[in-house]
Amino acid sequence: MPAHRRIPASRIFHYGERIRLPVKLKLPRNFHNPGAFDYEAYLAANGVSALGSAKLADVQSLPGFAGNRFELWRTRIHSSIIAQVHALWPPSQAALLDAMLIGEDAFIDRDTRIDFQRSGTYHILVVSA
Repeated sequence: MPAHRRIPASRIFHYGERIRLPVKLKLPRNFHNPGAFDYEAYLAANGVSALGSAKLADVQSLPGFAGNRFELWRTRIHSSIIAQVHALWPPSQAALLDAMLIGEDAFIDRDTRIDFQRSGTYHILVVSA
C-alpha cells in the first residue's frame, strides 16, 4: 500500500489530516479602489504574508494525524453545530445563522454577502468570528 493516495474531487478535509500538495505562492495585494477595505493590512495583522493556490487533483493524502486533540475536539463540535443548524433550517437561513452564531460564513452566497456589505451591516455576520 502506498504511503499516500490521490484525493477524490468531492473530498472534504478535516482537522488533523495530513496532506501534501504543490502550492503557487503570491504576495497579497489590494485592488487600489479608493476607500476600499485594506486587504493587505488585514492579512498582515493576522500573520499572513503570502497566499497560495493549488489544484485539488494534485492533493495527496498522507498517513497519520497532525494537530492537537483539543483542537480536534473543538472542530468536531463546530461541525456538529453546523450540521444541526442545516438540518433544522433552509440553506439560506442556515447560512445566516451559522455566520451570526459561530462566525462560519462559508455558506453565505455572494449576493447575500454583497447585500450585507452594501447596507453597512456585514459586521452582524462576522461579529462572533
